[in-house]
Amino acid sequence: MNLRFQIFSYDAVTLIRGISLLIILIIHLPIPAPVITSLTGYLLTAIGHVAIRSFFFLSGFVLAKGYLDGRYTLTKNGVLLFYWKRVRRIVPLYFLIVSYLFLQTSSSITSRLADLFHLLTFTATPQVHLYSSSYLWFISTLMQLYLLTPLGFFIIKIAKKQKKKIRLLFLLIPLLIGSVLKWQIQPHVSYEYMYSSVLSNIDIFLSGMFLAMVQSDVLRILKVHDIRFRLLLTILLFTLFTAFYVVSSIYAYESSSQLIREQHLLILLPIGFILLMNIILPLFPKNFSLQTMNKNFLPILYSGPFILVNLIGVYSYEMYLLHQPLLSQLQLSCSAVCTVPIFMKNLVFVTGILIIFSIFLDIGKKFLWRRRFIHSEHL
Repeated sequence: MNLRFQIFSYDAVTLIRGISLLIILIIHLPIPAPVITSLTGYLLTAIGHVAIRSFFFLSGFVLAKGYLDGRYTLTKNGVLLFYWKRVRRIVPLYFLIVSYLFLQTSSSITSRLADLFHLLTFTATPQVHLYSSSYLWFISTLMQLYLLTPLGFFIIKIAKKQKKKIRLLFLLIPLLIGSVLKWQIQPHVSYEYMYSSVLSNIDIFLSGMFLAMVQSDVLRILKVHDIRFRLLLTILLFTLFTAFYVVSSIYAYESSSQLIREQHLLILLPIGFILLMNIILPLFPKNFSLQTMNKNFLPILYSGPFILVNLIGVYSYEMYLLHQPLLSQLQLSCSAVCTVPIFMKNLVFVTGILIIFSIFLDIGKKFLWRRRFIHSEHL
């Protein structure tokens, strides 16, 4: 698939990835001091939780679609091929970034080697102290979830043989399991425990997998066929979720209760997001192409920012891995005299550099795989 097609052919997964990556960049950039209050700080924390966990949901959804489309199988060779594709997609750039962070760290060699071990074995937690590497807990969690993915394929294989109503019940199973885990277990498990992140996110990952299985069933239940109406309904649902996020976050913040805030971040917001995705992903037209639609059709889809978000979604993995080392090198600051326009300029500048680097990395990767092995799929 060429770059032009990826930019101008929209799908919900790519757009949500782009929005989530932009949110992560906004949170990690220096924020103008006048804007930051205790409330806005909590609002940013809450939306950050949603953004990073959306990647787990979408990963489960995309992988399950691959299994249902026949790209992955449950045979021995099929499972090995699945793991090989995940390693090929994740490991090269990840190991390059880890090596760079290791060389940049000035702490003792013993401490560096301990953190390096956890990073290379994908058991890192947010508490790793290697130079600006705490954000890599996400990659460790993702790889641990990939180990469990064939089990999800097996559950889907069994569920597909059931009646439609029973299949739809599988959407509720991860929500129930996840809520119990987070309500009863998570408050007593330290984030330094190497598998705590998997316990916190396996329900979201499985929800994405099971939605892929019943996507067509959900669409038939919704009985919405007009593309324009489906897109407008998607925008409306996003608006309602935004209102839910703001109102619930303000309530959790004003409660001044740490338990309520943890339940809001770990239970309420993920459940709200999963319910939103269970409707939006089936609703959004597959591979909606600007080149095939009338120019008067939802003009917002032709706007520069919208196309930019789609491009960011295409390269979300590369941009996520690169963003913290880049921010550490640029050392951007936003003091009391920093204004929102200056912050926006920093955001545009960093986003532009990340996109350029990501495109060059993608071109180089595809050239190497074509030359030495086989063409690398962009999943």
